[in-house]
Amino acid sequence: SMPKRLSVAPALVDDGSTVSMERSAMEAMGITHGDVVLLAQGGRKTVALARIDASDEAQPEVAR
Repeated sequence: SMPKRLSVAPALVDDGSTVSMERSAMEAMGITHGDVVLLAQGGRKTVALARIDASDEAQPEVAR
């Protein structure tokens, strides 16, 4: 099954209010385009809108 945590790669578009994920990763976690998600790293938490990463660089285990 898909992990609930993804590696974070540099964003293709510098927009701190969204996170882009590959479609199958979103489906595996029960996330749909436009959902609000919680991003946590190093004790810091941020909310963002989920987007489908349709770029050629989309990977199931990576969020941008």
